[in-house]
Amino acid sequence: ATGNAALDPKVHNGRVVWEAGPMLGSQIYLYDCSSATTVQITSGGDNRDPQINGNYVTWVDLSAPGYDIYVYDIANAMTTLITDASWTQAGNGNPTYGNPQVYDIGGDWVVTWAYSDSTHGISAIAVAGPAPIPEPGTLCLVGFALAGVAGVVRKRLR
Repeated sequence: ATGNAALDPKVHNGRVVWEAGPMLGSQIYLYDCSSATTVQITSGGDNRDPQINGNYVTWVDLSAPGYDIYVYDIANAMTTLITDASWTQAGNGNPTYGNPQVYDIGGDWVVTWAYSDSTHGISAIAVAGPAPIPEPGTLCLVGFALAGVAGVVRKRLR
């Protein structure tokens, strides 16, 4: 389907991800066995080391300085950049990222990866996940607070 040899395939729950393409321009593909459909997840860059778990795929883009790690939400067809310039600016010394693993935990994703810090020579594991969504109770409290403020403002305007 891709016209190039499929490399580094990974299988999970009836889905297969792999990389294919020229030596300096591999792309990530997803095949869903239940629907017999193939989707090209990436376009551009040099994408390697795909991993899949549940509804999430992760990979490394080797074309960015220090590399970048992405996660793809299969259900929503959304890609999220995990690593970016803010890591370097945060004092991580021009890090190089690799070996991403994605985990589907109760419908949310968690990505772990190794990084090497060229300034400090540190190798470590980093973890990222989606931004937390406020629970309904928190939203109710905020709503009551706003209603209270509106009541005070209305009373003062009278």
